Amino acid sequence: MLFSGPSMKRFNFSTFASLIALATSITIFYLKPLTWPQGLSLFFNLEGTVLLASSISFSIVPIGNTLIEKIKWVFIEFPKYSSPPSFSVLKFYGGLLFIFFGSVIGVISSKECGR
Repeated sequence: MLFSGPSMKRFNFSTFASLIALATSITIFYLKPLTWPQGLSLFFNLEGTVLLASSISFSIVPIGNTLIEKIKWVFIEFPKYSSPPSFSVLKFYGGLLFIFFGSVIGVISSKECGR
């Protein structure tokens, strides 16, 4: 074994969602003929949404063996614990900036003007 560092035991939602946003942007870029600014705008908007969604996280990990048991636990048992959520200011404002720049790039790169 070349690397004997710590192993990932917890699922990281924001990394997975960022990879999905990147893969979605690349797929749409090649399926629909987009210009580079339009593709960049799409990625910025998707990544901003991911960052906003992952800016609030809860410290209690769902208990259960299967996905159905974990979903049941989140809706039935989790409200009983009243755990305060953690808030990442960096992800929140980073997400807002990504969405802002994605919207600006999208407007600037659009070929149709109102004039």
